[in-house]
Amino acid sequence: MVVPPSARSSRMSRASRRSVASSLAMEVFGYSRDMSGHLMQMVGQMQAQVQAQQEQSQNQMNQILAQAEAQRAEAKQREKAQRAEAQAQRAEALKREEVQRAEAKAREQMLVKMKAETDEATGKREQLFMEHELKRQKVLVDANTALQQEKLKARTGRSPTWRP
Repeated sequence: MVVPPSARSSRMSRASRRSVASSLAMEVFGYSRDMSGHLMQMVGQMQAQVQAQQEQSQNQMNQILAQAEAQRAEAKQREKAQRAEAQAQRAEALKREEVQRAEAKAREQMLVKMKAETDEATGKREQLFMEHELKRQKVLVDANTALQQEKLKARTGRSPTWRP
C-alpha cells in the first residue's frame, strides 16, 4: 500500500530542488567567472606580446635610423675632405651621397610600411579575438536561457511559451 507523502516532506523536496538549482546556477556562474578570468589573462598575455613586438620594432627602427644618420654624417665628412680635390672627384662624391640618401629614405619608407602592416595585423588579431569572445558570450547566454527554460519546465511540468 502506497502512502502519500506528507506536506512537510513535499516542502522539503521542493526546498531541496531549489537548493540544487541554486547550486547549479552558482556553479555555472563560477565557471563563467573562471572562464572570464582565463580570457582576461590570455588577453593580458596577448597585449604584452604585442607590446613587446612593438617595442622590438621600435628598437629596430631606431637602430636603422641611427645607422642612416651615421651614414649621412660619414657622407658629409667625405664631402668636406673631397672639396679640395678636382671638380670630377667632387661630382662623384655628390653622386654617392645622393645614392646613400635614397637608400636611407627607402629604408625609412620600408620601416613605416612594416609598422603599418604590424599595426594592421594587430588590429585584425584583436578583431578576431573580440568576435570569438562575442560568440562565446552568446553561447553562454543561450546555454543559460536553455537552463532557465528547463528549470521552468521542471517546475511547472510544461514547456515555456516564450523564446528569447
